[in-house]
Amino acid sequence: SLPIGYAKLQDFRDYDIYFTVLNGESVQDCPKPKEPFVLVLGNEGQGIRPENLTLSGKKVKLDIADIDSLNVAVAAGIFMFLFKE
Repeated sequence: SLPIGYAKLQDFRDYDIYFTVLNGESVQDCPKPKEPFVLVLGNEGQGIRPENLTLSGKKVKLDIADIDSLNVAVAAGIFMFLFKE
């Protein structure tokens, strides 16, 4: 059970923010984030809004050979699993 809500990303400036992008650092090479943290996933067609990417945060990607796009729900599950490890 996860607490899910809606807020502006700017309201979370005091948290570690992780943006999922194609040109980020491999999430497998990142240290485990301290909790609480924010994981931002973009829409499958357009990605994360450019104005959100201007906020301070770490850009991460899944380092999977020959795959540059996943269903956002599948990608979210993989990122959350890797951050939980």
